[in-house]
Amino acid sequence: TTSTATGTATATATANPPLRDLPTSHEDFQEELATLLLTNALPQSSITALQNLLRENATLKEKNAKLKSLLGRSAKAQRDAKNELESMKKSYEASRAEVERLEKRVEVLANRPTHMDLLADFETNFDRALLSIGGGSG
Repeated sequence: TTSTATGTATATATANPPLRDLPTSHEDFQEELATLLLTNALPQSSITALQNLLRENATLKEKNAKLKSLLGRSAKAQRDAKNELESMKKSYEASRAEVERLEKRVEVLANRPTHMDLLADFETNFDRALLSIGGGSG
């Protein structure tokens, strides 16, 4: 890049060849490396280093895919566990409310007079009634 007297910049031509479409698959990269090696564009050591990088890249892609899958399964399991916990909490709260209702019912029934208590009260009231009737006529 150069500057002119007016302060504008001009681009200089580069010696690099125009870019071709980049390979996208592992096989395409291998073919491109073979072409570069055959045309002596890159030395064998550079090609070997690039092939090692391609292998490492492929391995890392596989690991990445496995980790994504694991993460997805883990997230699903966590959502399922959360939903199950919420369901259990609701069930627990419903059970606690039912226990409280039944405890109140038991308390009401426990404080009710028994049949024997009612019979004894009836006998006492009956005896009083007889005495009052018998006392008034006698």
